[in-house]
Amino acid sequence: MIPNDAIFKQAFTHGTDDQGTTYRCENCQVYFSQDPSLNDPSVTAAEIKSKSTLGVETSSGSGVWQQPDGWTPEQVLFVAYLVDDSSLPVPILISGKSGMVGLQVTNAVNHTLGTCSPQGTVISNQPVIVSTQTLAATGNSVEVVILDDPSLTVQKTATLITGDPAHTLEYRIDFANPSTISNSLVTLTDTLPANLDLATLEVAIAWNETTIGHATGEGITLPLSRTTGFSIPLACSNSTRAVSPRW
Repeated sequence: MIPNDAIFKQAFTHGTDDQGTTYRCENCQVYFSQDPSLNDPSVTAAEIKSKSTLGVETSSGSGVWQQPDGWTPEQVLFVAYLVDDSSLPVPILISGKSGMVGLQVTNAVNHTLGTCSPQGTVISNQPVIVSTQTLAATGNSVEVVILDDPSLTVQKTATLITGDPAHTLEYRIDFANPSTISNSLVTLTDTLPANLDLATLEVAIAWNETTIGHATGEGITLPLSRTTGFSIPLACSNSTRAVSPRW
């Protein structure tokens, strides 16, 4: 069953997804349903088959499956994997065989508007495996808690100090972490124009590590912890070009 606060994205029977997970269910098929009654531990294999529609493999043998033609991702309520080996004369899951399948969903309350669940929302999901020979087996429930996205903001301004014979150019860089999640190993990098006199560089605060260079791939790299600024006289007085920070 596709969890609440989630929208189907794609299912996998074999191959490797974009997260590096490899799936093992060759010759398996994926079925899709819009029937909420299938979310029942007592559901039978026959019921699942009768209320589901075979999905579409994105390309032959890819192992990546999408909802049936004409369906939208929001319409998918239930995903079922037929794990019998369809290459056999009579498709079955032979004794001793194991495998792994999977699916990806997006966290979106409204897929069209891109509205995500609020922080603290718990998304849970639980698999069930059934056959015509044995009783259903219910797997463990997996729960995911939606956290606030880590985020960083940075803004840079430049001021040419008038009346200064050296034509000093002063940069100010403001940064912040507006989220509720702490960030680690955060580094602010600022590449300076080639027409600045680096010998006169003055940084407004002492940093643990600093590398200095012109706009040739080098730059000023500072551990990010607070608002800072620096000033540097221009090597050529007819230029006041400011360079934005790069990450």
